[in-house]
Amino acid sequence: MSGSPGGRFDYINRLSGIGPRAEWEREAWPQVRSAVAAEAAEIFVRLLADEALASDDVPEAELRPEHFGDLDAYRRAWKAKGPVGERIVVPRQWEFEPVRAVPEIARPELLELVLGSQDHALQARLNRFRPVKVFNLSITPPAVIEATHARMERAYHPAGGPWRREYMPRTVFVFLQDEPGRSAGDNRAAARADAEMRLAAYWQALEGTLSPARIAAAADNALIGTAADIAEQITSRFQPEDRLMLWFDFFTHDSQRVCAQMESFMTRVVPRLPQHYGNPGGLSARTPARPAGTPGPVAAARPAP
Repeated sequence: MSGSPGGRFDYINRLSGIGPRAEWEREAWPQVRSAVAAEAAEIFVRLLADEALASDDVPEAELRPEHFGDLDAYRRAWKAKGPVGERIVVPRQWEFEPVRAVPEIARPELLELVLGSQDHALQARLNRFRPVKVFNLSITPPAVIEATHARMERAYHPAGGPWRREYMPRTVFVFLQDEPGRSAGDNRAAARADAEMRLAAYWQALEGTLSPARIAAAADNALIGTAADIAEQITSRFQPEDRLMLWFDFFTHDSQRVCAQMESFMTRVVPRLPQHYGNPGGLSARTPARPAGTPGPVAAARPAP
């Protein structure tokens, strides 16, 4: 599996030499950054689609008012760049002669590409070249999830077959407390307190990387409570065809506790799920360099069809 993110964190971009190249780009950096990420993603996907291409084959991005939060922000960027008609064109980040990926991929059908972006246009753009799935944040609102599934049913590259809900995993934080000897109420309160502490750190970490409006509109998608609570939350929030990417180690450095929560999930939550939602064979560890079936900090739950 190979993934491409949206380039949201500037400290990572700077490591790669990505930053404003002119004063006008500094004024419109969130929009320019997205354009650069889209340029890189297209180059990446087209090379993996066995194309030979040069930088001139990748179209320059054009920023329009709808790419900005408000019309005034667009006007400031337009003025800072130096008006040339009504367009704001972002110069290409990379200039190169015709190149091709060498060696060729022997089994291209085994290569799974995933785009970590909710940019609607980019999702469709990349699927012009080969099948590219989607990965979403845990805070993505349910309405956006459903709209993405509907859009990808039309945009997904035909070489990948029909679009399936599992092609966009649902990233979910898990705060499970099911300690024996404690009442359900005490376990539930402990899980809620743990979730509030760790999710507060999450919002702080996201500050400055997502728009405040998007954060305010985002749904709290965490699974919180006892085993019975979480089983009920899964069946009420997700469809049987959804694939869940479960995150147990969020700001937790106690590996024994993480493994205990994963074990509790498998032994106490999964048996409570309706049969058509999944079974232990539909949940797999997603931690590299671990034997198959060994609990790790991140697990994927895919309800059986």
